[in-house]
Amino acid sequence: MKTNYHVKLLASDTPHERSVTKFGDEKLGIPVDVKIKWLFCENGPQIQAMTFSGDKWDKKGVKNWLKKHKYADFTITDIKADNITFTEGNGENHINMPMQKELKKETRKVPASALKLMGTVPVKFVAAKKEGDKNRFQIQANSGGIMQHWYWGNLAVDLDGLSIGREDKPVFRAHDTDRIVGWTDGFKIDPKLGLLAMGYFSDVTEDAKDVMDLAEEGFPWQASVFVPPTEVEFVEKGETVKVNGYELSGPGAVFRKTTLREVSVCALGADENTSSSMLNGSVEDIELEINVLSEKEHEMEYGDITLEALKENRADLVEQIQGEVKPDEDTFTAKKNEGAKEERERCSGILTECATFGLPESAAGLIADGSTVEEATQKLKSIKMEVQKLSDPGDPGANPDPDANKDKFAGLEGEALFKAQWEQNHNGCNDEFEEEADYVAYCKAANKGKVSVITGKAQA
Repeated sequence: MKTNYHVKLLASDTPHERSVTKFGDEKLGIPVDVKIKWLFCENGPQIQAMTFSGDKWDKKGVKNWLKKHKYADFTITDIKADNITFTEGNGENHINMPMQKELKKETRKVPASALKLMGTVPVKFVAAKKEGDKNRFQIQANSGGIMQHWYWGNLAVDLDGLSIGREDKPVFRAHDTDRIVGWTDGFKIDPKLGLLAMGYFSDVTEDAKDVMDLAEEGFPWQASVFVPPTEVEFVEKGETVKVNGYELSGPGAVFRKTTLREVSVCALGADENTSSSMLNGSVEDIELEINVLSEKEHEMEYGDITLEALKENRADLVEQIQGEVKPDEDTFTAKKNEGAKEERERCSGILTECATFGLPESAAGLIADGSTVEEATQKLKSIKMEVQKLSDPGDPGANPDPDANKDKFAGLEGEALFKAQWEQNHNGCNDEFEEEADYVAYCKAANKGKVSVITGKAQA
C-alpha cells in the first residue's frame, strides 16, 4: 500500500459555483502527475487541494516543491491507499485558461418517464373543516435536493429556474390524463421544503374518491411532477456544481430551466430508479429541444489556427513565441553542409565503383535512384556477371572468367562489340534473342545499369 500526499490549500467549504479535477498546470509549474482540485469562485478559479502520487514523490520533496513555488499556507495529509488513480498526462492541459460552460441547442430523444420525477415525502391531505367545503391537499412536489435517477444519474431541479406558469394546474393519478384527482390553486417555493403545491380534490371523479379514501386509511401517496427541461447542465465525473444550496457531484445533470406541466399522486413504492414505465404505462421516447450547458475548453482547432487568427485572439502568445523561438543560423548551416558532404561522398563512391567494374555509363542511373555505394556495388556485380555470361564462351552454368578469351574481340567496344558477339553466337545469344537488334539493345541497357537480374528455381 503506497502513501500519497494530499495538500490542502483552501477550506473545503470555501464558497464556489463548481469544482473541476485536473492533472498539472504548465503555466503554474505544476507537474502533470499532480492531481489538482480547482474551485471556481466568485473572484475566479482557485486551487483548493493537490494530491502528489507516492510513486514519484516523498513528503520532503512535496514540502520543498511547495516552498519553492511560494505556497505558504498548507497542510499535508498522508493517504495510505492503492485506489487513488494518477493518470499522467502528456503535458497538454487547458486549465491555464479557466474552463467555462457554453450553451448549445440540441434535440434529444428522452424517455417520457425520465421527465416525471417522484418526491420522497408523502402527500398531506386536509379534510374539509365544515360541510360544503372541499377537501384540500398539500404536496411537496420537489424538494430541490439531489436524487439518484436511473436515466440522468445524480439529478436536481434548479428551483430558481423553474417556471410554474398558471396556478391552476391539473392533478392526475400516476400521470394518466384520463384519471383526474383534482387541481392546484397555488404554488410556493419554500427554502427548506422546496416546491409546494396546494389545491382541491374533485368531488365527482372515482380516482379522487379512491385517493382520499385510501389516504384516510393511512395509505402514503407520493407526489410526482412532470417537468420537461429547456436547459440542462451536464456534470462530468469528478466535477461538482451548486444547486439549491446543495452540492451535486458528477456524473449527473441539473435541470437549470424547467417548466412545470402537471402534478400527480402515485402509489408509494413506485421505483423511480428503474426505466420501467411505472408512471403512465409508456416507455416511448419524446423529442426534447433543450439548451445543453456543457464544458467548453478554450482551445483552437488545428484547422482554425492561422497567424492572423492567433494575432487577433492571442497577441500575447504571438509575442511570447517571437521572443522565445529564435532561428539557429549556425545549426542550420552546419546541417546543410553535412548533408552536402554526404551526398558528394555517395556520388564519388558510385563513380569510383562504376569505373572499377568498367561500367561508367551506369553511374548516372545509380546516382539518380538514390542507391548507396554498397547497393550500387551489388547492382554493378550483377550487371557485370550478366554481360560476361553473354560475352564469354563455355559452359553457360559455369562462372564466367573475365580474362578468358579476352583477345577474341580485341579492339571492339560498344555496339560493334555486341554485333560481333551476335555474329559468333557467343554463349547461345542467338537462341535467347530472336533479332540482333534485341541483343544489342539488351547489352546497351545492361551497361547502363538498367537490367535487373532475377535468379531462382523454377517450380515443378
